[in-house]
Amino acid sequence: MNAAPEIHVSHHAVRRFIERIGADSEAEARCALTCRAVQAAIPFGARVVRLESGRIIIKHTATGATVVTVVPLDRLPVQLCRKSGVARPASSPPPSGQTKERKPMARNYVCDVPGCGRHRKRWQRICEHCFPRLPGDIRTAIIDAHRHGRRSDWRAACRRAGEFFAGDKPARSGTSHISSEEAFHRNQRLLGER
Repeated sequence: MNAAPEIHVSHHAVRRFIERIGADSEAEARCALTCRAVQAAIPFGARVVRLESGRIIIKHTATGATVVTVVPLDRLPVQLCRKSGVARPASSPPPSGQTKERKPMARNYVCDVPGCGRHRKRWQRICEHCFPRLPGDIRTAIIDAHRHGRRSDWRAACRRAGEFFAGDKPARSGTSHISSEEAFHRNQRLLGER
């Protein structure tokens, strides 16, 4: 038969339960923080247990689990905001009738190639437009230098990518110099005389 998981309750969690949820004594708070729902959730690795009274935040360790704090149901725990990417709610609810629904803003990630300005996905360093056009050594240098935190190498590789694309672009002048003889031959070819 499996032994019951060891549950530690921090003093901070007991104080927060008394303060935020309401309990008459520390013993009552500890009993509520180690209820059957918490005992059942710990073997599954749950970080949050939602009860009728509030959310219980759990930290898992090698020796067991620790109840860290308690958050009322009307507030979202900071631990969940960091992990899920949800915008952290305001500490106090707005006055009634003035509720504004805030949508989390999508973050735009810009390509590392200087002068590109296109968007890339979060896990990429180079946009889908520049990636196939860059030589493999420059792509690899940008990605590896950034991954390993070598900022000066990353900047140098980005400069090399910018120089590569600057050398690829055609001349900006609209017309190139054409001799009068070449112009005459082109005109004859267009008219079908040649």
